[in-house]
Amino acid sequence: MRTSSRFIGRTGVVTVSFLLGTAPLMAQNAALVGASNGVSWTTFKGDFSRTGSSAANITLPLSLQWRFSSEAPARTYPTSALVLGAPGQQRVFFAAGRNVYCLDTQTGQQIWQSPTFNSSVITPITALSGEGGDLILAAQQGGRLAALRATDGGRAWEGDVRSTINNAGPIVVNTPRGQRILTAANSGRIVAFTLDGTVDPEWKASLGRTSPSTPMALSNDGSLLFIGGSDSKLYVIDIQKGVVAYTIQLRGTSLVSPVVAGDQVITSSRRRLASYRVAGGSAAWTFDTTGLLIASPAVAKDAAGKNVLYVGTRDGSFYALDEAGKQIWKTSVGVGITGTPLALPTMVLVGTSNGLFLALDRATGRVLWEYRLKTERVVAQAAQSVGNVNVGAEGGPPVDAAQTEPQTRIWSVSAAPSAVNGQLFLLGDNAALYGFTTRSFDALPPRVIEPSLAVPDDRNKISSLLLSPATPLVVPGQGPIYFAAQMEDTGSGIDPASIQASLDNVAIAPDAVNFRSGTGILTLTLLDPAKGGTTLSDGLRNLTITARDYAGNQLRYSIGFLIDNTAPPPVSTEPEPTPQEDLPVDNGGDMGGGDAGGGQQF
Repeated sequence: MRTSSRFIGRTGVVTVSFLLGTAPLMAQNAALVGASNGVSWTTFKGDFSRTGSSAANITLPLSLQWRFSSEAPARTYPTSALVLGAPGQQRVFFAAGRNVYCLDTQTGQQIWQSPTFNSSVITPITALSGEGGDLILAAQQGGRLAALRATDGGRAWEGDVRSTINNAGPIVVNTPRGQRILTAANSGRIVAFTLDGTVDPEWKASLGRTSPSTPMALSNDGSLLFIGGSDSKLYVIDIQKGVVAYTIQLRGTSLVSPVVAGDQVITSSRRRLASYRVAGGSAAWTFDTTGLLIASPAVAKDAAGKNVLYVGTRDGSFYALDEAGKQIWKTSVGVGITGTPLALPTMVLVGTSNGLFLALDRATGRVLWEYRLKTERVVAQAAQSVGNVNVGAEGGPPVDAAQTEPQTRIWSVSAAPSAVNGQLFLLGDNAALYGFTTRSFDALPPRVIEPSLAVPDDRNKISSLLLSPATPLVVPGQGPIYFAAQMEDTGSGIDPASIQASLDNVAIAPDAVNFRSGTGILTLTLLDPAKGGTTLSDGLRNLTITARDYAGNQLRYSIGFLIDNTAPPPVSTEPEPTPQEDLPVDNGGDMGGGDAGGGQQF
């Protein structure tokens, strides 16, 4: 695996055509909103209809090619990366914080970084191709729309929408006056720019006093624009006339992109999916989920040419629905689904709340593959406060109220994957971009890191002791006794179903083997008095673990430890508790032993 270190971030993208010299400027919106062809990834979720589907030839197992770590703030990044250019010369574009970045897709090395903006780019970026060259359009939170040259990141032009922009980044449409770049401001105005960055005063559309709450999506013919509002309505705008054609009252405010699937537009809010007919907005169907919907669904056609919708929820449920909104299957992945899914011909890819990347079978919902992205990141955490006294880390001495302490956190995955030419790109909420390939070069098996035994100490509390292959650890045989280690595979990922363990060539029961994919921690229960075990007999014990990765590389790991029931339990490493001093008694007068009229504050 190759690793590069700089910066990436919040992307989502809309483009007019294949960039960097691969095709001329497209003339019709019908072409602009077509599904991803697997050669380039030219828009947020793959097309202007936001279907989140692709015919790209992606096969399992995927193998991590590189990771690009940034210094951007860790936060929710519900977007997707852009992939543009001719095969072998492709680049991936994204925004984070106040910059846009461009990487080489094969190596993950940075090609350019844009000049720093005055405010952050928090909406999907857009790519535009024209006679003057290829541009990357980035709407800044402060209300300015910048056009950057795709070749070097230099600023070509910049315009002002005179309001903040939080949700609806730029999208390219065809109007009677030609192609226009639209962006929706928090004032409720939808502003149209010409391709040279001039505001078109003749094309006007407004949500009234309502601010947009979602990205924008287009109907398949490019004539209607769909955008959610903070007033719990879906606004449908006639592109040709620049007016609101109709609105749809939703059950609640939607925060994720609507999806246009043929003659239906699908929205989601809280625990309800709702579909409406594009022609007029009448209700088609609704479907209530068990968990919160916090990411946009994906829609793709099945073998019969029928649309199937795929979506996950915060409680770990993942659904497949047919065109009528009827459940085809439901599966639980055991962890919250926070990412926007990508539907490929045979599988659906999606990220989770604990930094896993999953592939599910489109026909059954069975998990086919999973990969731990290692989204851990150290962040500053405010010191804990008790009453009006701030307590330092781990109950240490009081600290100043403004002081912070570092804390490691596992970040979610909220973005939608991008699939191109046997490669796949995914942005984590830890502000790191991951590049995967189907052309696996993974030749190394999984490995075991920092193995340890957890046994009762001299205070009858469980203490963890590192194991060494050179010198066997000596411990008493009284239970409970646990083994723990981290397992990792930086190539194709560990197959959890392959993990087995034995003690002295006797298989450990499956219910005593626990592997947590999100952290990579394997724990084995070697002795548990609550389940009938009492002690292990004296002698050298040998623990063996076997596993394989998805590329088929086999791990066989063994380590020994010595049981000696005459040995004392290990000494606790925890500090002795501080004895409480006798407190003075308030007898209504001075407190004995203290200053007159004063006492200790608790």
